[in-house]
Amino acid sequence: MRIIDGMAVQVIIGIIILFAVIALVLWIIELGDRSRIQTKWRSLEVKPGGRIFSPEMIEDLPEPAKRYLLHSIEPGTPLPGHVVFFMKGEFLTSPTAKPMPMTASQILSVPKGLIWKAWMGSGLMKIAGYDYYSDGKGGQKFNLWGLIPFLKSSGDDITRSAAGRVGGEAFLMPSSLLPSGTVTWESIDRNSAKAIIAVGNERVEVTMTFDENGALRKVALPRWSNVNPEKEFRYMPFEGTGFSDEKNFGGITIPTRFQAGWHPEDGDFAPFFFAVIEIMEYR
Repeated sequence: MRIIDGMAVQVIIGIIILFAVIALVLWIIELGDRSRIQTKWRSLEVKPGGRIFSPEMIEDLPEPAKRYLLHSIEPGTPLPGHVVFFMKGEFLTSPTAKPMPMTASQILSVPKGLIWKAWMGSGLMKIAGYDYYSDGKGGQKFNLWGLIPFLKSSGDDITRSAAGRVGGEAFLMPSSLLPSGTVTWESIDRNSAKAIIAVGNERVEVTMTFDENGALRKVALPRWSNVNPEKEFRYMPFEGTGFSDEKNFGGITIPTRFQAGWHPEDGDFAPFFFAVIEIMEYR
């Protein structure tokens, strides 16, 4: 009986050591990933160019675009090189899934890139990770409890989708939508215009709709994705709606509440991302 007990103890100790080694290896890998993503974060800390916004910069734009930019940027505001912000909200992994609480921090510098660090879920389904587009490449990685690999993807298709996200979120940095070598505008109608943004090799066409005062009401773009019944990568309609609760951050006004999701041509709009921005720092 004592021999059996001794063997059982050895087995238990062996299992504990095995799990400890696995946890250590996963932690070392995670530390390496955190270091790499932090390096990418620093690469997106673009310094401002010293320019000051004036209405003369947008004289030749379509009227809806001018209305929007005048509403969003006060004359005399220094134009930032990037923005860092913190948000909370909910995230759905599928249209029928239960919403998971979400908090996230993000850096955005259009058209250079973004990094979105998120914590989602609770209890046994606590997920931590990030999406990024940096140095012309996109990727994502999420772990259960911040340690056990849950999702990791990269490659050309992910890069194209991530580039679309950079363009689609340009409204969070309105100064990035001023006319430049990477941004042009096309008129659509009285309350909408299309911003064409060069993000790496991707030509992101963002249709923006505004109210009579220039406040943003809708963002729509074709975004590269395989969110379709065939699971084939192609351009899919993507939308941001529900823009509300505008706030001014150092001369720049943005909506701090919105939702985003896919809008299949044969189905209803299916938002999966619901956000409230709490901290916004233009730098």
